[in-house]
Amino acid sequence: MENKLSKVKKVKKVKTEDDSTNNKLENLFNTEEDYSNTNNNNSDFNNTASTKNIESLFLKEKTQKQKKGFRMFNFSDNILQAIFKIGYKHPTPIQKRTIPEILAGFNIIANSRTGSGKTAAFLLPIIQKLQAHSSIVGTRCLILSPTRELALQTLDFCKKLGRVTDLRYALLVGGNQLEGQFEKLAQNPDIIIATPGRITHHLTEGSLSLKKCEILVMDEADKLFELGYQEDINVIYNLIFLYVSLFILT
Repeated sequence: MENKLSKVKKVKKVKTEDDSTNNKLENLFNTEEDYSNTNNNNSDFNNTASTKNIESLFLKEKTQKQKKGFRMFNFSDNILQAIFKIGYKHPTPIQKRTIPEILAGFNIIANSRTGSGKTAAFLLPIIQKLQAHSSIVGTRCLILSPTRELALQTLDFCKKLGRVTDLRYALLVGGNQLEGQFEKLAQNPDIIIATPGRITHHLTEGSLSLKKCEILVMDEADKLFELGYQEDINVIYNLIFLYVSLFILT
């Protein structure tokens, strides 16, 4: 699966250890090393290009500092309203590092502890990207959860963050009657939160199509494999790979 991901688009791995400063310094040192290389025939060109790189780096840092809190991500006003309404003031480290990459369209593998704000780190940019309900039939985002309880928590969070939009959601997990899930699917949900086993059941029944799916999230992917969902995930991934443009693994 990782090979397929790398073929589609560059995968960025994000961890919550506080190494962001080191990464920035490393990038800066790389540009300074190029800048100091003036002993060749193209020294003037190298100086100019490297100077622009350094100026661009500091300009980006300055702009981000001017926009504090969640405003630094340039979320739409309605999404900012939802963020502030649930009491969020400042993004956590995983949110600072992950949200810009997802908004930029990078595939993400994010490693973070429970309680670090990981769910909001991928839900906020997804809601920003989708914005509003689509009349085109077919879900646009699939979020796979290892357990029914986590799926319920994610659904609740979706509703809180997406209350300022008309996005529609569906929960497909074991323990819920299929008739109610069929009704939810008939409403053309934009985002589906599900356990792999129940998704493959709906795919087998023909009640669900993933041909319009743009975003695939595998939340707590390590647990998905630990709980033995490998076969279901392979089925889902092989069906969805050609259509999805954004992969998020936590």
